Amino acid sequence: MANNFLIKSMVSGFLPMLPDALKQLDSVISKSLTEQPLQGAEASAAFVLVSGKDGRAYILTAFFDEEDKIVRTGEQQLATEFLQQLIKNSI
Repeated sequence: MANNFLIKSMVSGFLPMLPDALKQLDSVISKSLTEQPLQGAEASAAFVLVSGKDGRAYILTAFFDEEDKIVRTGEQQLATEFLQQLIKNSI
């Protein structure tokens, strides 16, 4: 129980900084998407949250054509690893 209190106290101290941090993450995500190399008829890229067979959350890079149909998938990584990488790149 004391552990939960400590964690809640630590997290609540960071809450006021969250809006600015999220703005930075937004620009890092946008930049990362625009840097994805498109091939052939691909018009855009997106990060898609998917559930793996193991029940864990993953982020998948998907590539779309002009009609917003997925035409190719790329890298997939654990959502937690993806978020850690984004945070690291935004600092």
